[in-house]
Amino acid sequence: MAQPKTFFVRVKPYNKRRGFLVRNFMHRGVRFTNRWKEVSAAAAQDLDTLFQPHAPGDEIPLFDVKTQTEALIVEEQERDRGVEPKRIARVKDAERVPDRQFRDDRPRIDEESGEIVDDHVEAGEAVDAQDPAPAPRIRKKKTKPRARTRNK
Repeated sequence: MAQPKTFFVRVKPYNKRRGFLVRNFMHRGVRFTNRWKEVSAAAAQDLDTLFQPHAPGDEIPLFDVKTQTEALIVEEQERDRGVEPKRIARVKDAERVPDRQFRDDRPRIDEESGEIVDDHVEAGEAVDAQDPAPAPRIRKKKTKPRARTRNK
């Protein structure tokens, strides 16, 4: 059986009892929530390796990674369980995320020297360390003192 070209991915819905505590997650410049997003097979494979950050030893999965038919089954199961309609992630509303939208911020290693290369800085270019700008001054409002009243 051929592997599908695209998968549907979402952050596992919040469930404290099961350890699904993440409600949204930013990965390589793309924000994931409990709504379905359609991604390529390579991106889905990458996302399938991520786990809930609060429990790294337990390896609780962070994402639901499903084919279209599996995602439709999950949607139907949520509807049958009585989940509020506005909380159900609908597959037909899935946002398509092209591969070019995923940023590759991981460091690159130079093959010749074996050193980590920062692509944001040209090789041999000196980076000037600038002093941070001073914090803006906050002026206090001049207010009149309140008149004191006596309670009799």
